[in-house]
Amino acid sequence: MKNTSRRDFIKSSSAIGSFLSFHPDCWLKAPNSKICTAHIGTGGKGRIDTMYLGPKHSNVEVIGLCDVDYAHGKIDTWSKQFKSATAFQDYREMLAKLDDKIDVVSISTPDHTHYPATMDAMERGKHIYLQKPLTHKLKEARQLAEFAKEKD
Repeated sequence: MKNTSRRDFIKSSSAIGSFLSFHPDCWLKAPNSKICTAHIGTGGKGRIDTMYLGPKHSNVEVIGLCDVDYAHGKIDTWSKQFKSATAFQDYREMLAKLDDKIDVVSISTPDHTHYPATMDAMERGKHIYLQKPLTHKLKEARQLAEFAKEKD
């Protein structure tokens, strides 16, 4: 499998409609270190995103999986595939427990939950891979943009 660089990973991820919030800490890691991802929402489109951002890249490690439908077995399926990933039912708990290990947060949840999950991850300085629409309300999108500018 091709060894993907950190920059190639981010370029290819943004090419499929992602919104990335860049933070300088991302570039402080050694070039050969793995990119650690945490995934909020693992069903539906989240399943595709987890597959695209995970096993397709040899230097990407899925370390966190979160889905509110924990009881429906999706997390169990993913946990078998990504042995190093910790499963959660609440994304806030995942962000808190894995904060220092996460590089990228993939958010594939219902539209109305995009803003709080994105803002929580951005406040922690994480890169974001977010499904469209960016937010449920225009005001929320503007707040995210302003926050990203402040952190840049």
